[in-house]
Amino acid sequence: MSTQLVIEKIDFYQSIDKLTIELYTTKPLPEVIKGIESPLEKSLISYDEQNQTLLLKFDIDGYSIDYSLKLAHPITKIDSFSTGFKKFEVSVVKADNSIHWKQVQFEAGQSSSDGHLFNTSTVIDSTSNKLKQPYTSKIDWSTFKPEDTPELQEDLKAEEQDENAFFKKIFEDATDEQKKAMLKSMQESKGTVLSTDWDKVKKNPVDPQLPDGAEINSR
Repeated sequence: MSTQLVIEKIDFYQSIDKLTIELYTTKPLPEVIKGIESPLEKSLISYDEQNQTLLLKFDIDGYSIDYSLKLAHPITKIDSFSTGFKKFEVSVVKADNSIHWKQVQFEAGQSSSDGHLFNTSTVIDSTSNKLKQPYTSKIDWSTFKPEDTPELQEDLKAEEQDENAFFKKIFEDATDEQKKAMLKSMQESKGTVLSTDWDKVKKNPVDPQLPDGAEINSR
C-alpha cells in the first residue's frame, strides 16, 4: 500500500506572462520524489486544456498523489515543474497576458473577466504584437502635480471606464505622490508597469516589461 501525499496549501506569484504555483504538502517530500530528474518530462504533472485543470498524479516507489486544480484562467502550457522540501512548484504560461490573477483556483460563479487588474489591450496591438505608447507628452516629474495636467487626467479617466473597480479604487484613494507614481510608471513603461511607490520610481525611468515576442511601437 502506497503512502498518499496530501496538498494542504497553495501559494502563487506572477509576472505579465507567467504564473508560478506552489503546492505545499502536509509532510516533507521523500528523497525518492525530490531526486527525480526532469519531473516534467516524466509526466508527473499535466494540463487538461478542456477542463482548464492541472493534474498532479503519480505512484512512484510507494508514494502516490492524485491531485487536480481547476485554474481560474486558461494557460497555454506548463513551462517548468520542480520539487522542494515540502512543495511542488509549477510554472505555467498565461493564455491572456492582460489578466492579473486574483486567485489561482477557479470559483463557482466566476466570470471570464474576474482577475483583471488593468486592461493592457489598450496598449497592445494584437494584430501586430507591438505595444502602442499610451502617452507622448514630456513631463517634468520633479514639479508635476496631477491637477496641473487635465488632459492627462481625462485620458486616464477614459481608460478607467474600461477597467475594473479594483484599479479605480487604487487611483481614487491614492495620495498625490501615489498618483504621480502610477502615471509616471505607466507612461515611461509604455503601459506595462503600474507602481504606486513614488520613492522607487521618481529618480530613474521605469523600463517596459514586455510580454515575450512583443516590441515597442514608436509611432
